[in-house]
Amino acid sequence: MIAVRQRVIAVTVPWPAEGLTDFLRRFDGRPRFHWEHGETAFAGAGIAAAIRAEGPDRYDVLRREMADLFAWLVHDAPAVPEAVGPKLFGGFAFAPDEAAHGPWAPFGGAAFLLPELLLTHHAGEGWLTALRVIEPEADIDATLAGLRHTIEAVPAPTPDPAGGPVAWEEGVSRAGWHHMIGTAVERIRGGDLEKVVLSRARHLHGDFSVPAVLDDLRERYPGCYRFLIEVGPGQAFLGATPEVLAATRRGRLDTVALAGSIARGETPAADERLGQALLHSTKDRHEHALRVDMLRDALTPLTTALFIDDEPHLHRLGNIQHLSTPVNGWLEDAVTLLDVVERLHPTPALGGHPRE
Repeated sequence: MIAVRQRVIAVTVPWPAEGLTDFLRRFDGRPRFHWEHGETAFAGAGIAAAIRAEGPDRYDVLRREMADLFAWLVHDAPAVPEAVGPKLFGGFAFAPDEAAHGPWAPFGGAAFLLPELLLTHHAGEGWLTALRVIEPEADIDATLAGLRHTIEAVPAPTPDPAGGPVAWEEGVSRAGWHHMIGTAVERIRGGDLEKVVLSRARHLHGDFSVPAVLDDLRERYPGCYRFLIEVGPGQAFLGATPEVLAATRRGRLDTVALAGSIARGETPAADERLGQALLHSTKDRHEHALRVDMLRDALTPLTTALFIDDEPHLHRLGNIQHLSTPVNGWLEDAVTLLDVVERLHPTPALGGHPRE
């Protein structure tokens, strides 16, 4: 629990051009963070503060502790863009009680972390922010001086490991996968479920460089949101996704219904045929409509105005194309991003429908 009168102290300075993953290579073995899309991107290291919550009231706990954490913020910075400064990185398990075991266990039901160092790229420029949380009686000037020294002492990058052979291990057998599909179809036909998103784990054993994986994701999926939350050695959640769950800025809400997919064609003509087939697919249009309806139902009580296109369009990526419907609106005055996430996560595109 973070006391109300604890203070977040931050120092921000311009930082020479440096790749975000090169910055992460300076901190191998420490917690690391990354988020990148468009003209704004972040790379962070270390943990200055951690907010964790479990159980059905996890959103309420986070709202309270996030407000407490930033209630006493001192930020020594030149004139910097709004995007530059302290940021929390974290996430939620799909369900509040499912995180005790398995790969998600190190992250818990909900965890949001404040990096000790945060490199921000925005509009072609870079800034480095050093952060510390101090007690009320601590000397702010001494803390600011210590943060400037931390910036001056940033370590050099370490080389990626040499790597080696990778061993694969399937988490679900083919027979088990077919059984899961059959069970899901039976429940849909019986009216118990409308949509199911099945998944299977594949275990890779070998030496991996997190920055190298992020570099590969940037090359393969330049239009996607790329992210990393690494809470410790061997405990990293990273990937690339074409959609953002929700974004809010000065009362404006932006999200998207992205559901229903088909492959890309090897030629422009084949690509167009596949896209048209997706647009006219009864199955995929139904799947997409579930997502649109869920967004409308979840967001209408939180907004003063909500705008949803009547028809989906194609959102094409390098290896796949999706049905996409942008959803935009204006939030009620007291509504926060966490309120929106609580209503949306997990969406039918990832978790099926009904959500419960």
